[in-house]
Amino acid sequence: MLDSIKFRLNVRIPAELFTDSEVCSRALGFPDLQVIPPGYNKKGSKVGIIDLLPNGALRIFVKKIGDEYRAYKVSCNAPSLLFGHNGRILDGQNAMIAMLTRLSDLLCKVVVREDQHRIIPGLPESDAYWSGLEIPFHIADPSGELLRACRNIRHPGVRKPASAYHGESITLLGSSLKVQIYRKDTEMHRALKKFDVEAPAALRFEVRLLEERLVTAFPTRCRRMIDGQERLVSFTMEGLLAVFRREMGELEGLYRSLADDPVKEGISRFIAHLSKDHGLEIGSLVKSYAVEKGLKQARTRKIWNEALRHYQTLVDLSAAELFSDEAFRNQPKVVISALEAPLEGMVARYAYQDGHITRAYTPQRVGYYTPAPVL
Repeated sequence: MLDSIKFRLNVRIPAELFTDSEVCSRALGFPDLQVIPPGYNKKGSKVGIIDLLPNGALRIFVKKIGDEYRAYKVSCNAPSLLFGHNGRILDGQNAMIAMLTRLSDLLCKVVVREDQHRIIPGLPESDAYWSGLEIPFHIADPSGELLRACRNIRHPGVRKPASAYHGESITLLGSSLKVQIYRKDTEMHRALKKFDVEAPAALRFEVRLLEERLVTAFPTRCRRMIDGQERLVSFTMEGLLAVFRREMGELEGLYRSLADDPVKEGISRFIAHLSKDHGLEIGSLVKSYAVEKGLKQARTRKIWNEALRHYQTLVDLSAAELFSDEAFRNQPKVVISALEAPLEGMVARYAYQDGHITRAYTPQRVGYYTPAPVL
């Protein structure tokens, strides 16, 4: 249950990566290695970028401090490490551990040996920490009914109203929380046209957590004080699912109509949804509209009756039912054989290979490396 992940760290990168990247590309086994030496960005900071995998699937941000190159941030597309694309869901603890272990394995190739034990957050001597997590969930939606049911969603953690794009996506965007709902199959077909994409009608629900909301979303045992601030350093698959369900459980305005467009009158539908969203009385809304437009009694009565009819078809959807254990086990997945074949067996190969990562990220041992608070 991870898509885009970001973490902060402070490790040294060999200068050779910037002075002779072509030789390093061959020697380290990164045929798609792209290196941009540190140069001044728009904010006036001297930042470099190392792309280890295609399409920015594993990107390292680097600063030059004196004669040293130091990685300070990593962004990664988690499913791409195991499957070559992000149409798949990391749907188990084994897959999550394998992803983190392969992430460590890839980064170790470009980090100075003495700093390699400090790459992954949550390990014994690491001062790295998670700064952003995207948690996705797929639900089959062949008719598009579920996407339509989300068009009026709101979340108490986001002030701005939802934005929709051509019936394909709905987004709630806040400073530390983003909720996005979109057709994953449509996105994958559009982005990967040159591949044979086997994509069922999958609707992706995605929660992105940043900053303080990310830290407080997880239990205390998953956190650690780093540089005077509490940071998130570990999590479990069970914990990710719990956080996702909690955020989705706070959605408001999630409902569908039991009927197929029973009301043709646009204003009647609008009034019904307005009443449903804000708890307003339909009669008052209709009267206000009639006065504003100068409608006759017969026309007003028709709008009123149709608004009532449509309101009666609107049924709240339960987040608990939508994102149940059964739904989690049966998430539709996008399959791209050409990208997945070279990485076949990655989960079995990397799961539980690294004892430190296993201890830091398994349910029984989370917090194993987190010091107890001083009393």
